[in-house]
Parts: sequence; structure tokens; C-alpha cells
Amino acid sequence: MRSGQDGKGFITMENILVRLNTSFAPNGTFGIKGDSVPDKDGFATFIGYDAAVCLELYEPWVLEVYNSSVGFPSSMRIVDNGTEIKDMNTEKIKEKRLGKPVSNPLVKRALNSTNMTAA
Repeated sequence: MRSGQDGKGFITMENILVRLNTSFAPNGTFGIKGDSVPDKDGFATFIGYDAAVCLELYEPWVLEVYNSSVGFPSSMRIVDNGTEIKDMNTEKIKEKRLGKPVSNPLVKRALNSTNMTAA
């Protein structure tokens, strides 16, 4: 698993125990069933136990975004999967700058996850 220290994103994994009365999921399949529990009509039901695993992958992607003064910003296209903004002067795509380049030294020029700490 990636921890984020390499600057290329990180992965989180969460284990969840699912406990559910089988009357709510009559076609469900559970790894383990507990003792019988009567429902409101007196019929036997069971508490089913199962597990779920949630895996989340966070990666840096560079997107082209349009910021409208009258609406919400919207993503136009994916530029690249990576941590740096590269020149896109190819035969297929030409960069087109509107306005002056950003020269503020406080503006980040690359994405990275090196300051993310493990939980």
C-alpha cells in the first residue's frame, strides 16, 4: 500500500462488520448466522454477520477546469495522470493561455501527498 510519502497519492482501507437481521435481506448470504431471534409475528429470524472492505485510492490528476463568473466551475477534460503540469504543445492539443501567467511564488505548481500523515 502507498502511504503518500512518495508524493504519488495514498491508499486507505477500512474493514466494516455488517450485522443485519435476515428478515431485512431474505435473499442475502451471510458468512455467519447467530442464534434465532423471533420477529414481531413469532417467526424465527437470524442475525447475519458479514464483512465489507472499502478500499479508496487517492491519486493526483491534472484537470482542465473552466471557472465561470456566473456559475460553478466545471471540469473540461483530464490533462494527465501525474503530479506535475507539463506543456501540452503537441500536434493534437495546443495550450492556449488567456491572460498573464501566474507568477505568485505561493501558488503550488505541482501536486503531491508528501505532507499527508498516516492515520
